[in-house]
Amino acid sequence: MQLPPSLQPWRLWLDWFSPDLTPAIGNLLLRLNPLVGQYRTETSMGIHEPDGISDLRRRGSYERLLISEWAVADAAPDEFFRRAATGEHLFLAVGEKVRKAERRTIALFDVGPLQLGAPRLAHIALWILLARRAAEMNARFAWGVTQAPGELFDADSPDMLKRLLHARSLTTASPKHWQEWLTWATTQSQTTGEWWDVGQSDVESLISTHQFSAKRALSEDAIEVTLQQRDRKRVLSLPLPDEEPSLRLLRGEFLMKANPSAHQVHGDKFSLKQPPLITSNGRYVAAALLSFGAHVFSIPESPDKRSKHHRHCKWSVHGSFVAGAMSGKKFGGLVGTDSHLFFWQLDGFNAIPRPPPERFSAPPGLAHWLPCFWIKADDAHRVYVLDTLGNLVFWVNRKAGADMQQWPGSTYTLAQQVIGVAQVDQNFIVYARAENTQLWVEVINPRGVSEHTYMIPLRSAPIRAYFSGGSRWLSKRGNWAVETTTDEDSNQGGQRWRLYEGVGNIGDFISREVELPSNWEVYGLIRDIAASEPKPALVALKADRKSLILISASGVEPLYVAADRISAMSVSAGSNLLAMVTEDRRLTVFSPAHRTIMLSVMSGEE
Repeated sequence: MQLPPSLQPWRLWLDWFSPDLTPAIGNLLLRLNPLVGQYRTETSMGIHEPDGISDLRRRGSYERLLISEWAVADAAPDEFFRRAATGEHLFLAVGEKVRKAERRTIALFDVGPLQLGAPRLAHIALWILLARRAAEMNARFAWGVTQAPGELFDADSPDMLKRLLHARSLTTASPKHWQEWLTWATTQSQTTGEWWDVGQSDVESLISTHQFSAKRALSEDAIEVTLQQRDRKRVLSLPLPDEEPSLRLLRGEFLMKANPSAHQVHGDKFSLKQPPLITSNGRYVAAALLSFGAHVFSIPESPDKRSKHHRHCKWSVHGSFVAGAMSGKKFGGLVGTDSHLFFWQLDGFNAIPRPPPERFSAPPGLAHWLPCFWIKADDAHRVYVLDTLGNLVFWVNRKAGADMQQWPGSTYTLAQQVIGVAQVDQNFIVYARAENTQLWVEVINPRGVSEHTYMIPLRSAPIRAYFSGGSRWLSKRGNWAVETTTDEDSNQGGQRWRLYEGVGNIGDFISREVELPSNWEVYGLIRDIAASEPKPALVALKADRKSLILISASGVEPLYVAADRISAMSVSAGSNLLAMVTEDRRLTVFSPAHRTIMLSVMSGEE
C-alpha cells in the first residue's frame, strides 16, 4: 500500500487496515499527534540508591569517620580535637546512583458507557500513537482497562487493538478502580515513566501523569479531546470520519478483507498438508484435495472479480502422486508405483522404469509433493524435479531431446546439493546449490542451459534458498535469500538470512543480513513493490500461525492476519503472490503488492 510521506511513520500500524480505511485513521493520527507529543523521561521520578563508597570528604557523620581518625583520638586526644576544630577530619562519602524510571508507558482506557461510539475512534488513534512513540524510544507500551485493575496487554498486533475495541463495562471509572491500580503499582518492581488515564471521568486518577479525555462535541461532527499534563491543559477538536469507515473501525473490521465477489464455496475438501501451486504468471492456482486429485482455479485480475475458471483433476489411485506442476491452466505431475514412473497429464512424456533411489529419491509417504516445474518452449518440453536428496533431475520429450542430444525416457541430473529451486518465468528456472560455504545460483533457459551464474562465498554453510523477482532474472536483477547455519551463542538460537539483489551485471549483486526468531517460519521471498522503495522481503509466519509478516533489510512489518491458523502455504517466485490453506480448509490467494485477497474459496463441509 502506497502511503503519503506524512503517514510513513505509522506504516507498521496502518498496514493493519485496508486501503479504504487508511484516510480515516490517517487523518486522526495526523491531527492528534502534535497533542500527544514526544516521550520524555524525568530524572526526578528516579529512585536514589546507595552505591558503595565514592570518596573521602572533610564533612560528614561521625558514624562514617575514618578508622585512622579514631586511632588518633586514642593516641593523641588533643590532636584529635584540634583536627575537629579546624575541619581536618576525613569522612567516608557514600556513593549514590539514580535508578531512572523505566521507559514504559501504561495507558488505561475507560471502557464504560461514556466512552462508547465516537470517543473510541480517538482511542484507536491514541493507542497507535503511543505504540509508535514507545517503539521509537525503545520503550515498552502496555495498555489495560481502567475497570479491570492489574491486567495489562502488549500492543504488538491488530488482535490487541481489536481486543480494546471489544472491551465493555457497564460502570464508569471510579476512585475505587484507581485505588486498586495504585495498590497494584506499588507491588511492581518496575517503575513506569508515564501513566495515561484515557476516558471522560473527572475523577482524579491518583497515579496518572497524563489525563486524556474524549467526548462527542455537541455543536459539530467532531470529537472534543482534552489532554491534561500537570498544570498544562490543551484542547483539540477532531473531525469525525465518514459514517461507513467509522462503523467498520468501531466494529474492529479494519483487517484486510477481500471484496465479497472474491469469496467462493467449493464442494471438495482441500488438503491441509500440501501447499497450493501458483503459476509463474499468477493466473492460476492448484489446490490438492483431501481425496485423490486437485482443483485448479483461475485467479482474478482484481479482487472485485470472480474466478472464471475452475477444473477438477484426478489421477489413478494405484500409484502415489510424487510431484505436481502447472503450465498455464494445465495441471500435471508424476505418479509413482514400485516399478514405474508415470508422467500424468504431461504432454509428450511416456511412462518409464522407476529410476534407482540414488538417481531419483522419492520415497512413499511424502508429506507433500516434490518441487516440480514443467517448461514448455514451443514443442520442446522439460520436466524438472528436486528430490529428497537435493538432486535436481529432469526429463525431456522427443523435441527437446533432439535439440540437445538427450533421450526421452532417460533421467538426467542437472545439479546436486540443491537447496532451492523456483520457476521465475514461463520458460526459466533458477536454482541454488551449496558447496561447503559457497553458494552457486544459476539461471536455466528453455534449452536447459545455464544463462548466467552467481558464485557467493559465505561465512557459514547455506541451508535453504528462496527466490523472487520474476522476469527481472532475465535482466540479471533477480532477488534471492539464503539461510545459513548460526552460532547459537551469538544468535540465541535464531535464524540468520542474507537477502540478495542482482544489479544488472553478470555476477554482481548487493546483499543485506537479517536475523529472525527461531519460532518464525519462513515460507518464501517476495519483491515488495508496495514499499516506498521496492526491495526483497522474506515472508514469515509467526508462532500463532495466523500472522504473516515481511522481513527486509529495513525492518519487520505486518502483512496479513488470517482468520484461522495457516496449515500450508506457498510463495510464487514468478508472480509475487501467496497461496495458503487454513485449518478451516479455506484456500486464500493474497497479493502483497495490493495488500488484499485476490481469491478465497471455502471447502465443503465435513
